[in-house]
Amino acid sequence: MTRNEQLRPLEPSSSQTIPSAYTPKGPPFCTNPNEHFLSTAIAMAPIVPPSRPTPPTLSVLLTGFEPFGNSTTNPSWLAVSQIPTRIETPHAVLHVHTIELPVEYTPVSQLVPSLHSRTRPHIVLHVGQGLPGRCCLERTAHTKGYVKLDNKRRAPGIADETEEDKILRVDDAVLRRVFEAVVVATDEAHPCGLVISDDAGRYLCEYTLATSLRLGTTECTFFLHVPVTHVDESVRLIRKVLEAAAAVYVEDHGNGNVGSSVNDLHDKDKGEEEEEDAGWVKVGRKV
Repeated sequence: MTRNEQLRPLEPSSSQTIPSAYTPKGPPFCTNPNEHFLSTAIAMAPIVPPSRPTPPTLSVLLTGFEPFGNSTTNPSWLAVSQIPTRIETPHAVLHVHTIELPVEYTPVSQLVPSLHSRTRPHIVLHVGQGLPGRCCLERTAHTKGYVKLDNKRRAPGIADETEEDKILRVDDAVLRRVFEAVVVATDEAHPCGLVISDDAGRYLCEYTLATSLRLGTTECTFFLHVPVTHVDESVRLIRKVLEAAAAVYVEDHGNGNVGSSVNDLHDKDKGEEEEEDAGWVKVGRKV
């Protein structure tokens, strides 16, 4: 090997990189080191997704009935009693007040207004035992004409002969939106299906709906008749109705106008848990 060959610098292969003292340490054309550190910090900063608005909390009054006639159970209460007191939906958190109503006219006429006052509901759903093979969302309720005897063998009678019978109606637009949402959302339909009915039976079920509609607390006031059989399916149906009603309520009222009364209700309940209330403790059942 000649001397010139010994002094000739090695030429790097294509896979080698020779470090250089003049290699720039920052991005191209970066002459200020502070600019390099700033750009690096920005590039490494985590991307924080925008926070979602907190869903409102809605108060729900949910009722079933005690047994009547020769029955030892009532499918409405069997289903209602399985609904949790807190339900999280995509649109709201539901704080559910579950009550078993007596099959008696006078106590219901006193208890239902008291429950509205105590729970201040955004959604009211009464559930009762219906005809075999039918699930019905009721649309109307009469104020008169209740002659079937209750569990105490009593009927309202004609308290005021001059007062005419009135037909009270659930908000039809709201009812149809809830009905359609339930039908669409139900992957496994209830074996008995679901229909909208204009005949609630002229007994305690219709009487209870009429009592709630008279109060006018919320446009989301409903009555659901469930069959004697298929209790598990009725539980799922009740939840679907509540979820659909919550979506409709939030859509109509917006997040900013709902939910505050529930926080007030929590404080009120803490101070009144031991309070004796014939309509709340003795007649109804708080779950």
